[in-house]
Amino acid sequence: MSKSKLKTTDQRFLENEVENLKKLDHPNILKVYEFYQDKDFLYIVTELCIGGELFDRIIESRSFSEHTCG
Repeated sequence: MSKSKLKTTDQRFLENEVENLKKLDHPNILKVYEFYQDKDFLYIVTELCIGGELFDRIIESRSFSEHTCG
């Protein structure tokens, strides 16, 4: 993520959110492992999720029941 597109307050908020996400451990929440930054960019290291985009699956099936999501 480019730092040039973020205000300083937004960057601090993002860093705080990532730190909170690193503490979570739930099978239905993307696991965040690390957060790095250099002069120009922010990097968030997450688990690999395969299977495509959720939005594409919703459009493809036209609806998503709560049962299907669980």
